Amino acid sequence: LWGLQETIRKKDPKAINFGQVKSKINLALKSSNFKTCLFSGGFSICAIVAYLSASPGVGKSVMGLSPQEYSYYFGFVALLILLGAQTSNYLSKSFSLHSLIILGGVVQILGAVGIILVTIIAPIKPMLFFGCIGISMIGFSFVFPLTTARALNPFPEMAGTISSFLGFIQSLMGAATSGFLALLFDGTSIPLCIFMASSCFLSTGIYILYGVKETDNNLIT
Repeated sequence: LWGLQETIRKKDPKAINFGQVKSKINLALKSSNFKTCLFSGGFSICAIVAYLSASPGVGKSVMGLSPQEYSYYFGFVALLILLGAQTSNYLSKSFSLHSLIILGGVVQILGAVGIILVTIIAPIKPMLFFGCIGISMIGFSFVFPLTTARALNPFPEMAGTISSFLGFIQSLMGAATSGFLALLFDGTSIPLCIFMASSCFLSTGIYILYGVKETDNNLIT
């Protein structure tokens, strides 16, 4: 590929310049706000990936749900994610992103604690189990998009590059979560519970410890 000759006589100097991409990423990585939002949103992604990867197996092996029954609970959780996204969008007009991310993180943790309690109490009730997951996913629908917005806000002129890098790293985190769950799944809900709870606590904890309250309340549009 690198040995091929250029066929464009007047090449756009801004097109695929790896030096520029590298310098933009390095600039973003110097921002503590960017790194905080990167990992806070990344662990929130890990929580939803854990749910998507392991919940079908848990539903079948632990709760004995048929594919049709599982689809109802899956749709229920999806509706809660949509509800959370709409609510966060509405509240962002009145509250700062910093406050809403912390609120979403607290909701994530409440859902995670609920998942732990439901897992400890046997037999597991499907509605309780997926209800707690849904609460956690409401928190996700606050944390993930708002941390992404906060990460990109300082870099409006290079938001495309930074957004791609952000998504790449967070996708790697999600892929690692899915891989570990595949290795550790033992036919119980414990691995899913551990991964979801730890991801929610890490996502919220990182932001609370290192997140800086912003002065600009506006999302990137």
